[in-house]
Amino acid sequence: MCIEVEIKAWVDDFDKTLQLLKDNYKFVKQYHKEDIYLEGIDSFSEARKEVRLRKDGDSYIVTYKDRSHEDKVEVNIEKEFNIDHKDNFLYVMNQLGFKEYIRKEKKGYLFNSNNINLELSHVNGLGDFIEIEKIITNRCLIDSTKEDLYNILKVIDINKSKIEDRYYVQMLKEGK
Repeated sequence: MCIEVEIKAWVDDFDKTLQLLKDNYKFVKQYHKEDIYLEGIDSFSEARKEVRLRKDGDSYIVTYKDRSHEDKVEVNIEKEFNIDHKDNFLYVMNQLGFKEYIRKEKKGYLFNSNNINLELSHVNGLGDFIEIEKIITNRCLIDSTKEDLYNILKVIDINKSKIEDRYYVQMLKEGK
């Protein structure tokens, strides 16, 4: 089981943060991600369910997350897979009752350190953020992983008070 442990924080000075990332971590790539969020209702539990379709370069990735928060840190069970045909996927999801409800676009820089991904992003309609995440396979590692993520915040000079525990989708919906 893959568990995503992630901190997202507001960035006040994009250029300064970018330089600190370049100075301290391995640059991987620049990116441009376009997301379509689909919402449906589970016919058994009647719970709201969400699926994300992401265009990242020439690839399409479907993501489902079973979301939770622990001390303003996201701890999610995450399932992802690639698809070849965006329109076919959207057609099937529509037939299953899922409807598009919001889009998100972000551009930025990806860095890596010891299996921790660091994304410095500009999210259209919201602003600048740093996302620091690690995928783990054992719940026993959550606390030590959170400490690793907090330590990276210190290195790039971002105060813990800048941590944002709302999801991007929630912030985008609130802004409309």
